[in-house]
Amino acid sequence: MKKKRNTLKILIIALFCFMAVLGGVVFVVFSPYVDLYGDYNTDISEVAHVSNTVKLFDKDGKIEFSPYNKGEYVKIETLPHYVSDAFVSIEDKRFYNHSGIDFIRIAGAFVDNIKSGKFKEGGSTITQQLVKNTILYGDKTIERKIKEIKLAQKVEKKYKKKEILEKYLNVVYFGSNVYGLANASRHYLGKDASELTVAESAMLAGVINNPTLYNPYKNQENALKRRNYILKLMKERNVITDEQYNFSIQEKLNLVCGKASSTQYYNQVMRILELNNVDFIRDKDVAVTLTIDRDLSETVSKVVEELCSDYNVNVIIAENASGNVLCNVSTFRYDISSARFMPGSVIKPILCYAPLLENNEIYTVSPVNDEHYSVGEYMPENFNKKYRGRISQSEALAYSSNSVALQNVEKIGLENAVRFAEKTGLHFTANDRKNYATALGGIERGFTLNEILASYLCIANNGNRTAPLYVNCIDKRNQSVFLNTNINEKAMKAETAFLLSEMMWECAEFGTAKLLKNHKNVCAKTGTVGDKDGNSDCYCIAFSPSYTVLCHVSENNKELPLEVMGGTLPTRIADRIFKILGDNAEIQIPNGIVKRDISLSEYENGNIVLAPLYECEKNKKSCWFSEENIPPYQNNSYDDFIEKYELSYSYDFDIFDSFVN
Repeated sequence: MKKKRNTLKILIIALFCFMAVLGGVVFVVFSPYVDLYGDYNTDISEVAHVSNTVKLFDKDGKIEFSPYNKGEYVKIETLPHYVSDAFVSIEDKRFYNHSGIDFIRIAGAFVDNIKSGKFKEGGSTITQQLVKNTILYGDKTIERKIKEIKLAQKVEKKYKKKEILEKYLNVVYFGSNVYGLANASRHYLGKDASELTVAESAMLAGVINNPTLYNPYKNQENALKRRNYILKLMKERNVITDEQYNFSIQEKLNLVCGKASSTQYYNQVMRILELNNVDFIRDKDVAVTLTIDRDLSETVSKVVEELCSDYNVNVIIAENASGNVLCNVSTFRYDISSARFMPGSVIKPILCYAPLLENNEIYTVSPVNDEHYSVGEYMPENFNKKYRGRISQSEALAYSSNSVALQNVEKIGLENAVRFAEKTGLHFTANDRKNYATALGGIERGFTLNEILASYLCIANNGNRTAPLYVNCIDKRNQSVFLNTNINEKAMKAETAFLLSEMMWECAEFGTAKLLKNHKNVCAKTGTVGDKDGNSDCYCIAFSPSYTVLCHVSENNKELPLEVMGGTLPTRIADRIFKILGDNAEIQIPNGIVKRDISLSEYENGNIVLAPLYECEKNKKSCWFSEENIPPYQNNSYDDFIEKYELSYSYDFDIFDSFVN
């Protein structure tokens, strides 16, 4: 009984508060003496201004329209009636009967806010949403809500319902940085908005409430449930017939699949604009210069569509020296700019080999046993359980040996390996630092594709940390608010980057990336993530002296078949791209790198020593070394050489240099 009295007491207090607040709101909203416009005393004609407020330019200064803001403006009279009816049915069913404010809906939202114990956005009509999306800034507050209501009334007085609905459809947000019905129709369905079916109209209307939850590419089941709910509302409102409803409820989601575009490039651009407080809808007189090469992007799109239409593919091309991203082409139809993927074996050069080279603990030709190996209870298998016995470190990387990668990380220490890799721009969790699966790409949270690209740019750019850059500059009202500058830090020594590149050149010559062997200046590494039932992600990351290319192929609703792995489809795509790039530059050799001959007879015995200078060619092999880490001569071969030719030690280095040069 006491509990019921308390509940009744709470309801009475809530009702009293509601009536008091409602009375205050009504007074403020309708009183001619209260003006809350303040800084928002904007000419309401701005609501009608739906155009390219932010101008984008490619790297050559040509005007560049993103897939989200092509300047398409859809006229409501060109649409079937059910298209706009779908949005009205779910967003504002009393749209044609109110004057900008739906008090019944506001009351319902108020009750929900009381129940939740906090203020949430609610009760907005289509007119209010239009005002919110085009004029108002700021957080969700009661003050802003009142301004929104007053401006909505002003809009209703100035425009007809048809005009308001048309303007709304052209600015509403559909997720994945897609604004406006025309762009959304092409993005999700690959058609003009005038060609939308009843079911497609309902699906698009369903996305806008929560573009992540109802994204048909990421959450098909949620999108279908939401679409069917809207179809039910449309039938109840008699805007579609029973026959149309029954037909539409059975219609499949006919989404655009396999079409490559620069969508992901512009997702990155939008993130940068947001970080620099540039509003794509509201801001005026903004010029953004991008790094994109439009012609290259279009060519790569055709290659991707030709070679792969069944899976999700992402190809990023960046300039090594600047980090400028010339191309980010993808068949992903939703925003993956912050998505994380398991890197698989593409982590190995950075984590398992570079730290040892940096510390002068191995040569590229150091022998190592490729055999069953474990750290504690962790004992991963090589691919296809194939072990090659004694091989060089370069061969181990070329064949992507899991055993040798694990041995190397144990040798340098997992924590030390992780700290080194972090200098290249990769981010690890606390669990990654104590789990040896990290050595093989078993990363707890995974990496973004741009993080992986950045780590490889360090290798390609002589050990300098280089971030992928998408925007060169942003000018707002003729004043620069952002200027492209890259990171001026050393991630590894130039000698380390060169020796690692040499190892990866062998991977492209005869290893897992051997489909690239015709490109004599390309270094590469592949990676595959999966199990016995199928693969989820596979990569080929390769670089020439001028460009780095990341090719990523990922599952699309189902796992990739086992034959799709890093050394197959992604490497074929990379091969085609390097043919297009046509980079004929020579690999530059840092000052601290020298070439020396090692003794093959000693190498076969597991020893790395320099061959005697008088050794015949068939018994020695030329290899690259850092000047800081050159092997010794075989036994006393240098002393023997001096004695044999009766040379004086006083000028031995002059004689030595004359022979090796």
